[in-house]
Amino acid sequence: MIEDERIIWIAKAQGSKSGLKYDPDSGSIAYLPASACGLAYLSNISADDFSRIVEREGFEKADQLGPNSPKNLDQLSQMVEASRERGYGLISDTYELGMTAMAKTIINPHTQKPFGTVSIAGPSFRLNEKRVEELSPALIATAEKLGEIVHLAHL
Repeated sequence: MIEDERIIWIAKAQGSKSGLKYDPDSGSIAYLPASACGLAYLSNISADDFSRIVEREGFEKADQLGPNSPKNLDQLSQMVEASRERGYGLISDTYELGMTAMAKTIINPHTQKPFGTVSIAGPSFRLNEKRVEELSPALIATAEKLGEIVHLAHL
């Protein structure tokens, strides 16, 4: 869910019960430059909003995250542009080593503004390029369906 230009994880469904798991606590705030949700969101906002949010987020956390975490504005801008062209955010070894994630922004049809994101994450060896391609239509369709009913949430 997007609140005050931040993404807050509010719900999750865990697949595998063993092995590599990424298990954010409900209420955790995503670091936008390195998360698939963040890239999806940043690819759906104005240039002014992008600049303000990136200035607030900064790049100091990049050294504490995965090796592919963007370290500067140019790297982040390239990732956001790729997300915009693809239609969803995609990261690998960015938030955490060994993890791949993909996310699509949920757009409120009444305001045409981002309301939240929906994502799929997993170990990179399972969520490989082929699997991402297979799952992307379902991810996009899910975000669109959620957008259609977002007005029912009353948030």
